[in-house]
Amino acid sequence: MLDAACKSPPDTISTGLEPRETGYYWAKLVAPRKQPPDEDWASIDWEIVHVDENYGEGEDEFRVYVPGIGPGQLISAFLWGPAVKDKKPERADA
Repeated sequence: MLDAACKSPPDTISTGLEPRETGYYWAKLVAPRKQPPDEDWASIDWEIVHVDENYGEGEDEFRVYVPGIGPGQLISAFLWGPAVKDKKPERADA
């Protein structure tokens, strides 16, 4: 069961700010890059994505990875929601 930290934000919530550090965030992909012409990768709902360092500058500083989409996406291709707080799995033997 998901706790409050893992529930998707309502459609009306958008931080409007691109992430400036690596981590996991709620986002909607709105302008996919390297998308095959016969596919549609744009998000229909909020999803958790991984923002990682790309060691570039400007648009190339970060790449965003979406489950099920091979190529990393540009950070400007998303509508951004809040960061997802780290939550370690509970130990089964605890």
